[in-house]
Amino acid sequence: WALSVAYSPDGTKLAAGTYKHIIIWNLKTGKELLKIEQWAYRLAFTADGHRLVTGNYKGIRISDATTGDIIKQFDAHTVTNEPFKFRSLAIAPNGTKLATTSVDRTTRFFDLTTFEPIGEPLEHPDQVWGLAFSED
Repeated sequence: WALSVAYSPDGTKLAAGTYKHIIIWNLKTGKELLKIEQWAYRLAFTADGHRLVTGNYKGIRISDATTGDIIKQFDAHTVTNEPFKFRSLAIAPNGTKLATTSVDRTTRFFDLTTFEPIGEPLEHPDQVWGLAFSED
């Protein structure tokens, strides 16, 4: 079953992440465009639709949304001994920033060009299971 789904910004594609793989379909034809052998707890297209950002217990992976080639992979949170440390991700509407949440009760921000952290993590009194950027 699908753990997460995301529409491409232009509305032509749908990506779904499961415990076994990620599939991207053409919504007009229903044709499978890409299958990546990786599971994804959460996923999102970048603002230009060219990349797919996915998260699971191994960390964050940024892949080419056409070929599936890995562009970057990194561990956004440093919780030890927690197999499901990652919780959620969101991409800023302008496509420049990535936010991630974890069982460590933090939200972290990353630059999607350099993949470097932005500022200090935001701490919360409890786990954060979802997040979103506002348009402004």
